[in-house]
Amino acid sequence: MIQQSQIKTPESPLPPLALGIREAAKSICTSPSALYALMKSGRLAYVKIGKRRLIPVSALEELLQANIHIDTPDAEIGDSAAKKRA
Repeated sequence: MIQQSQIKTPESPLPPLALGIREAAKSICTSPSALYALMKSGRLAYVKIGKRRLIPVSALEELLQANIHIDTPDAEIGDSAAKKRA
């Protein structure tokens, strides 16, 4: 009889805390050069370990949250402009 302690189940892998440049670029559908530009400008945090740069997943999430744009339908824009003139 097999005891419960003898059953091996695959452990769920931990989600990554940081990604390499190519992985990070793919994860947000952009190019590695765009990420390098964001890092150089100080808009994207990164960690340097040896010669390798890693981008914390939290930094990617912050970048996306900071750049959310919501378009307003044209009708609403026209209505607010008309109200300002009245």
